Amino acid sequence: MTQQRSETTARSLDVDVIVIGAGAAGIAAARTLAANGLSYRVLEASARSGGRAFSDEAVPGAVFDRGCSWLHNADVNPLTKLADEHGIRYGGNTGRRFHLDGRFLDETECNVMKAQIEASLETVAAAGSAGRDVAAADVLAADAPHADLVNYIINAYYGVGPAAFSTLEAGEEEGTGQDWVVWDGLGNLIERLAGAVESTCDCPVRSIERSNGGVRVTSDRGVLRAGAAIVTVSTGVLQAELIRFDPVLPDEKRAALEALPMGTLEKIAMVFDRDRFGMPPNTYLAVEKDGQFMGFHFLGGPLLLAYNGGERGAEIARLDNAEAVARALDHLEHAYGTSLRPHLLTTAHTCWVDEPWIRGGYSAARPGGGHAQREVLARPLWDCLFFAGEATESHRFSTAHGAWCSGERAAGEAIAALRGQPAAQSADQ
Repeated sequence: MTQQRSETTARSLDVDVIVIGAGAAGIAAARTLAANGLSYRVLEASARSGGRAFSDEAVPGAVFDRGCSWLHNADVNPLTKLADEHGIRYGGNTGRRFHLDGRFLDETECNVMKAQIEASLETVAAAGSAGRDVAAADVLAADAPHADLVNYIINAYYGVGPAAFSTLEAGEEEGTGQDWVVWDGLGNLIERLAGAVESTCDCPVRSIERSNGGVRVTSDRGVLRAGAAIVTVSTGVLQAELIRFDPVLPDEKRAALEALPMGTLEKIAMVFDRDRFGMPPNTYLAVEKDGQFMGFHFLGGPLLLAYNGGERGAEIARLDNAEAVARALDHLEHAYGTSLRPHLLTTAHTCWVDEPWIRGGYSAARPGGGHAQREVLARPLWDCLFFAGEATESHRFSTAHGAWCSGERAAGEAIAALRGQPAAQSADQ
């Protein structure tokens, strides 16, 4: 790109940068652009900002996150400090309990089970750290006593099962062991951070064209011209080709999208008339019934969430709310041995796979696809088109703070390009 845009070209632009998507990445990008004195427009296809960060209040005081919900790696997570600044309360790591073979495991048994699970996950990560890019299932013992539980956990963590998850991905994942619950809702934090950002919602972008050294973006609200654009939408949206690119995306970018499909994680929220479970707040209970697992996050008082990932999550998403809740209650009543249905006040279940402008939970690298595909996806095009979102992060993928950091990174790249300066190297790349 030239050192300075011509005065004629500058006058023909509507803004310096167009940001496509008002999720965590888009909000972070817009805030960074504004802090550096650049004009921007944020175009969001759905009716609200926040993307996969979305807090809901089932009943007054019972806040739950439909999407991202933990401050992962909270001790190094930039959103932790922002939560403090905005008065969003959070807690510590989640406790773990298990109900297997028709009974609750005692504390000693729970500790043994947690150690076995961690050992299995470390086996997957060690294979990746050694450079092996194979399915996690290839390095796990299928006949281990806890194999079914590990299978459930990998589905819930990564949105895909062991056969569809790359060991290389696990080996590259950032992990400090500090994953903290957000009592007031991580979606509420992102919403507050979006308060300083002007976004146009209900405005799907249909095409992005290279034009006169910049970009021409066509949306349902018309055409905008800018010196640069930052694309923050999910890999699901890009794979579905809901946005047309001219010139078309190069083969390496399309291959990266194929290597990073969206995984699935769906939740079932249940509010009871009172606490009927006796679990400490922020406890995660895995319940086995008829060979199938379902996990429950007790958020304190009468509110709890059931988690289903991978193929099981996709199955839950296809059910109507009553059927999904019935599945969760079957597991809970199996564990507690009593009818809970008469005490249930409010329910809801998510269906991210059917959200047209998201299409899943978060990206998950296929075995054999190569972890470097995230770096390919993040790579700018045309000197004026930049990419952000959790899928573009090499070590912070599948997280809200990964999306946030990617937005700041992409904005920095756009600023540098528009000012004719070299882009700063991201710590994640």
